[in-house]
Amino acid sequence: MTKDIEILQFLHYNPSSSRSEIEASLTNSPSSATLKRLIAEEVKQGHIEVILFKE
Repeated sequence: MTKDIEILQFLHYNPSSSRSEIEASLTNSPSSATLKRLIAEEVKQGHIEVILFKE
């Protein structure tokens, strides 16, 4: 399973997860920079929607 599919699958079941939660869930997690790039590419393709929460 590729990392992008693994990220999308995790988000399917955990839709309000943070990047650190995604990173912790991945097997053989990539570097933080690579993870940011992978997530950004999925956002660009419209597979992930980013929602910002104010505390």
